[in-house]
Amino acid sequence: MSRRRAVTLASIVLAMWGLKRHYADAGVEELRWILWPTAQIVAAATGTPFEMEPGAGYLSREHLFLIEKSCAGINFMIAALGLTGLVLARERGDGRRDLGNLGRGLALSYAAAVVVNSIRILVAIRLASADLAGGWWTAARIHRLEGITVYFVGLLLLDRVVRRLAAPRTAEAVS
Repeated sequence: MSRRRAVTLASIVLAMWGLKRHYADAGVEELRWILWPTAQIVAAATGTPFEMEPGAGYLSREHLFLIEKSCAGINFMIAALGLTGLVLARERGDGRRDLGNLGRGLALSYAAAVVVNSIRILVAIRLASADLAGGWWTAARIHRLEGITVYFVGLLLLDRVVRRLAAPRTAEAVS
């Protein structure tokens, strides 16, 4: 591994750690950068408003659903940044491209986190209204399984997108 590639990967790991530290220490107000767009997408898809409740998150009174700190999707964003960073770091290039890959990785992981997390919340709202819980299948277990499934599929799809973006362009592909 080249020194430049090692620096790029170390920068990605540092960015992942920084996101985790920010998330650990942040309140809902400090997470508006990811909660607000998620709440806007979910509100548009459901046709019901999500209003900011200070110290709590974005609340839909109609659905009795709160998009709170634990719903921010930061852990997904961290995993997505690791994925995009590893795929993009395989590209050959100069130092500027490596720095650009970090920026692209951050942008892609943020966009993916907002979109996938919005989908996860929309599915969670549907499942909550379906009242599927019973016996061993508690509402919390259903919610956890749904989150794992949506996030896993989201990472698989993101991997496909990033690999396409990182694929070397051939003369045939360009023309």
